[in-house]
Amino acid sequence: MLVTAFNGSPRKNGNTSRMITELFKPLQEAGIETREIRIGGHKVRGCIACGQCRAKNLGRCIFDDDPVNEWIDAMHASDGIILASPTYFATITTEMKAFIDRGGFSAGNRLYRKVG
Repeated sequence: MLVTAFNGSPRKNGNTSRMITELFKPLQEAGIETREIRIGGHKVRGCIACGQCRAKNLGRCIFDDDPVNEWIDAMHASDGIILASPTYFATITTEMKAFIDRGGFSAGNRLYRKVG
């Protein structure tokens, strides 16, 4: 079993990363494999709702010029998904928002019954 945490903070060892580390401890003690992917600080494009990912049933975004498709693949390969982000002006970071929009839109029903 694999649980992946996607860290929306641009700070490498910031509070969000420390919270993920604490969250992972009981999972690791239970023998569950964990990994953290830091998405904060990367240049990512937002979803433009072009629909090509769904029309072509790709399961990933049609745009492949940033790391979002790698993160989408990691999400599909995981049994559990954690989304963690600091709060910036009462919302998540822009990188996390782009990942959620593009990953969720392109996934179709591929994330159905994933633990989050």
